[in-house]
Formats: sequence, C-alpha cells, structure tokens
Amino acid sequence: MSTYIGKSIPRVDSLPKALGTARFFDDMALPRMLYARVLRSPYAHARIVSIDTSAAKKLPGVRAVITAEDTLKRKFGLLPRLRDQPMLAFDKVRYVGEEVAAVAADTEDIADEALGLIKVQYEELPAVLDPVEAYKEGSPQVHDHVKRNVSFTASVQRGDVEEALRKCDLVRHNTIRCVQTAHCQIEPYGAVASFEEGKLDVWSPNQSPFTRRRALSNLIGLPLDKIRVRRCYIGGAFGGRSDTFPAEVIAGLLSMKTARPVKITYSRRESLAATRTNHAAVYDIKMGVNRDGTLQALLIKGTLEGGAYLSSGTNATGAPGSAVEALYHAENFKYEGTRMYTNKTPSSMYHIQTTPLVMTVELMLDMFAGELGIDPVEMRLRNITGPNSVTSGGSVISSCLLKECIEKTIELSGWKDKYGKLPPGKGIGMGCGQSASGFPLGIRFGSSAFVKFNEDATATVISGIVDNGQGNENLMFQIAADELGLSLDEVALVNADTELCPQDPGSYSMTATFVSGNAVRLAAQDARQQLLTVASGMMEVSAESLDLKDHRVFLKDDPNKAIPLEDIVRMAFLKGTPPLGRGTYIPKPLSPKGWADIQAGKLYGQYGPTYTFGCAVAEVDVDMDTGKVKVDKLTLVNDVGFPINPMVVQGQMESYSGLVLGHVLLEKHEWDGKGRMLTDGLQSFHLPTSLDMPPISSNLMDGDDPAGPYGAKDTGPTGGVSGAIINAIYNATGVVVDALPVSPETLLKAIKART
Repeated sequence: MSTYIGKSIPRVDSLPKALGTARFFDDMALPRMLYARVLRSPYAHARIVSIDTSAAKKLPGVRAVITAEDTLKRKFGLLPRLRDQPMLAFDKVRYVGEEVAAVAADTEDIADEALGLIKVQYEELPAVLDPVEAYKEGSPQVHDHVKRNVSFTASVQRGDVEEALRKCDLVRHNTIRCVQTAHCQIEPYGAVASFEEGKLDVWSPNQSPFTRRRALSNLIGLPLDKIRVRRCYIGGAFGGRSDTFPAEVIAGLLSMKTARPVKITYSRRESLAATRTNHAAVYDIKMGVNRDGTLQALLIKGTLEGGAYLSSGTNATGAPGSAVEALYHAENFKYEGTRMYTNKTPSSMYHIQTTPLVMTVELMLDMFAGELGIDPVEMRLRNITGPNSVTSGGSVISSCLLKECIEKTIELSGWKDKYGKLPPGKGIGMGCGQSASGFPLGIRFGSSAFVKFNEDATATVISGIVDNGQGNENLMFQIAADELGLSLDEVALVNADTELCPQDPGSYSMTATFVSGNAVRLAAQDARQQLLTVASGMMEVSAESLDLKDHRVFLKDDPNKAIPLEDIVRMAFLKGTPPLGRGTYIPKPLSPKGWADIQAGKLYGQYGPTYTFGCAVAEVDVDMDTGKVKVDKLTLVNDVGFPINPMVVQGQMESYSGLVLGHVLLEKHEWDGKGRMLTDGLQSFHLPTSLDMPPISSNLMDGDDPAGPYGAKDTGPTGGVSGAIINAIYNATGVVVDALPVSPETLLKAIKART
C-alpha cells in the first residue's frame, strides 16, 4: 500500500510562498549588478532609418548601450525554418512596443534617462491590424518572405466532409469570433543575467529551461555548455512563458558587454505589450447530424491572429482542431487552421487556447438536441470518443472515462431536476473537454531524471521539471519518497537547472505528471533495485525476495527479518557503488515522419501520448434587463487517470475554471487604430477575482492510464467549463452567442433582438 501516492498532501512550496521567502527573479540582487531598460517602438509598422546612441553613452552611470548592431542578427522561432523574430529590431519594427535598443546603468533612474537620449529616425509604414484584412490582396505585408501575411497553416482530414454534409439530415453553420486576450500573469516579466569566466547564467520566469537554453545559444552564439538557465519561483505562466523573449537576450548581451550582472524588470505595461498574447480567432463551423443525433460530419475553418511573429504559433494553429477530434467522433472530419501575421504583439500558446472552438461545438450540439427533442446529455453520449478510439489524425486514445464523467456530473449537479424546469433568466448547461499531454518538442520532449543517495540514507531527486504553480515539484517528492521508503522531508529536489539536471520538456503542454513523473519514478525504481541488490548480499537471499519500506529492507515472507536502510546505503558506499538511479521516459513518436510532418502543419500520427477528459455543468443567472451574467455554480468531474495528489489536481481544476470564466465573460485585450494597446494595466484589462468565482464542486473519476505513473495522466483544462457556461446562457435566454467575451452590452442587444 502506498504511503504518499494518491494522498492529498500539502504542497512543499506552500510555506515559503506564505512566509514571503520564496525567491522570484525580481528578488535577486547580485554584487555589482546593473539595471537595464529597453527602448521600444512607438509605431506598429515602420522602417528604421537610423539610431543614434552617442548621447546616451555619455550619460554618467551608463555602462552600455546596445542595438541590433551589437547582436548576431539571428532570429527566434521554435522551428529552424520558421524563425522570424529579431531580439532587437534591425530593419523594421512590426508592432508597438518592439525592442529597438537597450541600456545598462548603475540605477534604474539613470537607465530611464538614457533611453530619452537615444534618437531613432523611423519611416512609418502602413499597418494591418485585423487577421481577415491581412489576407486580402493589397494589404500591407508584415513580412516580405510570406504571401498575403500567412504565417502558418495546419490541417487534418478524415473522410469526405463536403459529401457527408450534403447527406446529413440536419446541418448547422455557426461562426464564433474571439478577441485577443492576455496571459496576464500576476508577476511582470524580466530576467537576470551574469556573464563570468566565459559562462552566461540566466534566471527568468520560464516554463522550459532547456528550450530556453537552446534558443539563447542560437541567438547569442555561445555553445550550450556555456549557458546555464536556472530555476526561480514563477508567478504564473498559462502557456505564455514557453518562448524565449528579448529580455534574456538583452540582459545577457549587456552582461557580456559590461562583465557585470544585469537585471531587467518589465513594467506591467511592457509585460502586456511585449511578451505574448492569446490568439484572436474566427472559427467557421459546419456540423451535420442524422435524426438519431449521431454526428456525421464536422468542417472547421479557423483564422487566427498571430501578431508580428510566429512564436509558438505552429502548435497554437493546430491545437483547436486536435482538441475537437479527440473529444467527439465524426467519421467525416476536416480542420483547416490559418494563422495570420498582423502588426500587433506576437501571440503564443495559451492553456485554454481551444476554448472558443470547443465551446461553439458544445453549443451546436445543444442546438441540435433541442431541434431533435434529445436531451443534451444523450446527445453527447451518442458522439463522444472512448477508450482505444482513434482520432481523425490517427492518435490512439488509450484511456478515457468521459462517459463516466458525464454521468457523474449529471448526478452531482441535479441536472434532471433542473434542465428545462428553470424560470426565465436562469439556465443550466453542460460542456465537455479534453487536452493532450504534450505536443511535439523534438529531442526535448522526453525527460530524464536521477536519484542519488547520501550516506545518511536521505535522497536527492535531480530533474529538469518546472513548477509554474501547478504543484509539479510536489509530485516528484511524493513519487520518490514512496518508491524509496522515505519520508517527504528526507527527499531533496534539484530541478529546472540546465547545468545540473538532465533533459526535460519543462512545464510544457501538461507533460509534467505523465512524462517527467514517469522519468522520476523509473529513476527511483532503479535506485531502489540497487539497494535491494546490496541488501540481498548482506542478507544472503535473492533481491526478488526483498521489499523496501519505512527506512528498512525486509523479507517479504518475514518482515521481522530486516536491515536498516542506513546500513545498506553505507555498505553500497564502502563497496564503491553508491546508489544512483537513472530513469528516462520518451513518449511514442508524435508523427510517422517526425518533424517533417509537424513543420508542414500535418496533424497526423500520435499527437499526444495520452489524453485527459472532463465534463462540467454550469448554472447561471442572467439579468434580462442588463445582460449581466452571474455564474451561480460549477460542477466538475474529470478523468485524470489515477490522481497522485487529489488536492493538487482539484486545485488545478478550479484554477482552470477561473481562467475559462474570465476568457468567456470578461477578458478583452484592445488596441486602437494605430496598433497601440488600450488595455495596458489591471485597471483596464479585467481579470476575474474571487468575487466573480462561483462555488465549485470538483470531483475525480477513479481510473488509470496504462502508460502513466501509477496510472496518472495530467490535470489538463478538461472540465468543459466554456461550453457549460455558454449552454447555460443559451438555456436561460435562447440567445446563440457568436463572440467572446460575452459582455452585458452584446448579450442584452441579442436578447432584445430575439424578443
């Protein structure tokens, strides 16, 4: 019986965060440290004619000024052939806020003053600020190397969708538009860099140190062994800190130039304007069903606004289609995603990237159910995927308890007593969702881990895993302690340090539990076997006859015959074989042709090693006189396999619900006609607070995944909260939502138009 696996154990990082001793990057202060500031473009699109930094360099206290001429003029991008973003603009600027020059000075005030002395001459160019307009013939070109501003396309198809739609008994055609939103992490962005003895150390709030190190090596020109990216506490990520940003490159170059540590801290405005946004999008959806409610055909065309650079848009373009194909089975399915360049802040992956599309598919199912006289629950049960099913792209879904999640959600929410029986303005709705654990990262998709023992029989886990706040570190403590028969306080963790730790994808697309957790478990099991082998020699029995628990190795048939773990560890050291476990886990190949297919935007092959599923029921109260929506209650049931720490999983389910609620009802990143950001702070960009959150009942299904550690998968944003809220609004008002966010003004207008 497990001591720690499957138990709700308080997180190890709770105390330092509560006491304020947790060190975020901005808490760092190194000896002789300088402070950096960045000069940013005031234009959405302009040619750089000249830059004069002479006056800034003469200002007392300024130690260095850099422009693109001080760089290798290399560009960033996740895929080698698609790299398009300079870390300091060297020919044109393509969005308001783009980095043009940077200063390192003795104080922040001096650095700010120096920026005002840098003279940049621009030639302003026409800008394009809408993804649909960007595709039109004659629109301004953001980049010369592409036609009609198309930055990336992704597609997957099974069957003849157009022919199937013609044969369907019922066909619906819906469009959903969603505006840009910001990841809006509470911690502003920045970095600390220190170049000493030919080696660059970097601290920044990032999701993936190893991919960050690779990018820095490409951009700065140092080999990997001369760059060290280190762990620090992170104040939120949500997918928006997976890329490499100019902050690390600028701090690194300035440190190399001055031979002193350099710190750059973004303001809230800079964080919103010059890191990453979520993609605005327009999805055009055609769905066809038979009269028995079975889904026959689904055709989706998506146009995504990517901003000025590609960023992680390769994955973001394909993710919405993959989310739908793994949720509902349609023998005829086609998804075409087109990502467009515009003169705005670059967009990247977002934890709830797929919300608008999945939400609209959920709404269309409810509309069909009403027309056919079928309960929405039954409509879903007739069309959901199941265990061992195969998606349109060829991914095998190894484990799936979505049917059981739906049934449990119905029971817990009291659906049968409420659906169709609520007064006007009151509504109840259902939604389903799923997420894949991981997407292509090349050789950095697998994870390795080490477990070493100290002579006092305590252990240290060495893993590249990153914790953005999900509790990933806690899982590694629980796994190692349980496998090694130790208490949690007898396990130490060294993580997210590219110098000390083996390869790991980091906190990238829900890989922590499934990929990194498997690697740590294998490493711990390897160390455990080494201990049992040493103990077998000491006890003159076979290693197979022994077990390890509670700091002792004992005979399985006679637990009273035992040796203290300390004695075994000391013997191993004396024999010159100190216990050092090693584990590596690499998921199945994600595409039959590997990177060739992925770079071409072909969504075929095993897209994710496993999938998590969930169902949600939302109850809302719509003020019919104002259009204001209040979510009264959320009931969530998720299939996450076997939860290693149920409390942590439920906490993630509730936090994801907050993300989705904000995305559906509140959040809106706005720009004026010149490409200047209007929502430049938390006063104008409206995040949900505790006052907006309803009571949440979060529940887990008992299940397991055949490949997951102990049967675990990952939490994932799988509750279907967006579909539940939209369908509850539809149930309360009869209004079909076609745009996000659902503001009171737009909803009231739709209510009045309907009546």
